[in-house]
Amino acid sequence: MSVDPIEVGADVHLVVADLNASKDTVVILGDLQKAFPRASDSIQAGVQKLLGSLNVQVVSHALIALRSGENFPPSCEKIDCPGEMNTCSPAQVI
Repeated sequence: MSVDPIEVGADVHLVVADLNASKDTVVILGDLQKAFPRASDSIQAGVQKLLGSLNVQVVSHALIALRSGENFPPSCEKIDCPGEMNTCSPAQVI
């Protein structure tokens, strides 16, 4: 694993919100760990997809957007992350 600096093409604005979540982070992380190294059901296979190939796509598109300074550069095809999360894993897991 490595960390590489990137040049951003415009100001980056972040919004941080407290959603008053009541889920236990330790429990969530434990549930996520159950999916690795081998998934034992379709939910765990979905978790592997979300944290694997789909995550690689999302990060790649985000890097393009940050470097270009555009919100969503035309060179990126949209990825339906909320839809993928709904089909790959139940809300209680993620």
